[in-house]
Amino acid sequence: MLLVEGFYLLIVLIAIVRIVHDTRSVTKTLAYLLLVIFIPVLGMIFYFSFGINYRKRKIYSKKLKIDESFKADFQKRVVAYHENLTKLDLPVFRENRELISLLSHANVGGSRVLENSEVRILQNGEAFFPVLIEEMRRAKKHIHMQSYIYEDD
Repeated sequence: MLLVEGFYLLIVLIAIVRIVHDTRSVTKTLAYLLLVIFIPVLGMIFYFSFGINYRKRKIYSKKLKIDESFKADFQKRVVAYHENLTKLDLPVFRENRELISLLSHANVGGSRVLENSEVRILQNGEAFFPVLIEEMRRAKKHIHMQSYIYEDD
């Protein structure tokens, strides 16, 4: 009998954790918790029947699969585009061959050198902040920026 009570308590605890974690509305969370605690068996049946939106979960899992597929396809296209772009014998590539090589091999943050991109190395705050302020003034919608501090451990 102790085993059955322990198993039942485990199921109730799992249900409570799931209710607290999955339910966004505080009112619904409290209602489901009270239902599961004070009417244990019927409360859990009610929650697992009506409290979980299975259709939404199914749609979201399909969306995740589509997003992953799109991301992988997009990454392949960007890599191919980058490789074709760097094969071109343009003055900008000849002048910045080392920087392009560094950025493409480091692949920092998933970044690639693409057409109409601009990369500037600013070695200290005195050079960085005036450029940052000017770029913020010139921005029409948004700015994509990455910065790193390289120093010994």
